[in-house]
Amino acid sequence: MGRDAAGNPVGLTNAHCFIDEQGNELVGAKVYRDASPAGTAFSPAPLTGSSPDLATGAIGTVTYVSTPNNLLNSGSKGLDYRSSSWTRAGSPPPARTLVGNAWGAQHSSPIIGILDAMNAHGGMGAGFHLTT
Repeated sequence: MGRDAAGNPVGLTNAHCFIDEQGNELVGAKVYRDASPAGTAFSPAPLTGSSPDLATGAIGTVTYVSTPNNLLNSGSKGLDYRSSSWTRAGSPPPARTLVGNAWGAQHSSPIIGILDAMNAHGGMGAGFHLTT
């Protein structure tokens, strides 16, 4: 989580989670905190175990979805990120470095590429920086 050049709170995550089975980008979808127990590298959380925190309500809205880059995507490969506006998520996590994103060990997108793409796309997310 961070802010864009206009000061809007923005969150980043992988894009493939915000594309439905028909390939539609879920721009405008509400984002909820996942209340299910987290997994680890050696014991991943079950995919069927996601539990949105409906009591807290939506904490943001998807504003942009890039082309995915995972191996399961048969189309062109993109940077696989999405940006969201957020309205409430608690205190920002302590972070000093942005690295990139990945879904498994088969690939990743460098954060410099993602930030360059966000700046080129403009609007929400352009000028993204960490909130400290």
